[in-house]
Amino acid sequence: MRSIIGCCPEPSVGWSCRRLRSVRPQSGSAVIMMIGVVALTITMTIASTQVIVLLGQRAKAQTAADAAALAAVTTSRDAAYTVARLNSASVIEYRDYGQAVDVGVRVGRATAQARAIRHVVTPLQQAASGRRTPVRAADWVSP
Repeated sequence: MRSIIGCCPEPSVGWSCRRLRSVRPQSGSAVIMMIGVVALTITMTIASTQVIVLLGQRAKAQTAADAAALAAVTTSRDAAYTVARLNSASVIEYRDYGQAVDVGVRVGRATAQARAIRHVVTPLQQAASGRRTPVRAADWVSP
């Protein structure tokens, strides 16, 4: 029986009908598929790199905000700005409420806020704690 694809009628020749089948209708699809896969890979790499950079900036901004808030509550407003600058951040918001300080900073495109609260330790509390050195504590809470 002869195939309409044009294979050899005798299998004893050494090649079968499957080898002679035409691959031309699908010959360009592999190239198009590979171009699509490469384009998708490049796009995903660029997108994931941007996300990783933004996450790194966010973590650095939060660290700078926490440090600046603690510096502000323990020393002064100028210390908050100095600590933020040393952490490669810029202060975008500063609010002093007396016993609490809110600091907002920016690193690149990321922003972060932190709050530090002053705790005044009286001599009676210091004596009750058994500590000989003066206590100067600051607790911080990230909003």
